[in-house]
Amino acid sequence: MRYWAGAREIAGTAEQWEPAASLAELLVAIRAKHGDRMTRLIETGLVLVDGERVSIATERALAESTLVEILPPFAGG
Repeated sequence: MRYWAGAREIAGTAEQWEPAASLAELLVAIRAKHGDRMTRLIETGLVLVDGERVSIATERALAESTLVEILPPFAGG
């Protein structure tokens, strides 16, 4: 896992190892570990799997080397 900006603040770290066989399993573990603020951020922000934006509802198996990143919502202009 790699956390960016507000996600890093909530997690208290920029990176963490969390074993999981699927994206759904990983997100359940991250939500349980970091609480309601992280849950809201995951639901409104971006989730990247190996650099590809994915829906949190995506059924996706994860390999040990898979990089999942959580980015908070942001505004552009």
